[in-house]
Amino acid sequence: MGRVLLLGLIAISLFLTIGCIEPQPIIPIPPVEWQNPTNPKIVLENLEWCYNNAMYYDRYETLIHDSFTFYFSAHDQSHGLPATYNKVEDLQSTQSLFENDGIGAQNIDLTLSIPENYLPPADDETTDRISHIPYNLYVSVPNESMTYHAQHTASFELTRQDDAGSDQARWYISKWWDEVQ
Repeated sequence: MGRVLLLGLIAISLFLTIGCIEPQPIIPIPPVEWQNPTNPKIVLENLEWCYNNAMYYDRYETLIHDSFTFYFSAHDQSHGLPATYNKVEDLQSTQSLFENDGIGAQNIDLTLSIPENYLPPADDETTDRISHIPYNLYVSVPNESMTYHAQHTASFELTRQDDAGSDQARWYISKWWDEVQ
């Protein structure tokens, strides 16, 4: 009898507690695991993963095509940045951001809003362009009491390359336009 009463009290308290909890909005979760970059969308999901798991700089490097070019916005150029970075310059800059020997961000949080209606290219296509993707980037830097926030858009051109010894094509970021207003 005491056990039934105890179970009844637990059920009633759970019911009352659940009634007090406000529903939370569903927030999309980036991929928990690294995915094989077999299509452009997965490459961009992996890019997001790399920024959110910055200790894995070596993974970021594998997303960037040998012919890579990063295009700075006119706004960034007006503040002294060059028009472009090549692969080597981008990797150096990103490594500096990800690791503690450079800027050494304490925390990086990137959210890319890839359109839900995105359709991957046909099997015979070797390039794809995904344009004007909204993003939010937060970067906390040690020794500074502030977090940098960028909320803009970016466009990407991705290139498929059939790697020797692999039965699946692999996609890379070949061009990245940062569209800061």
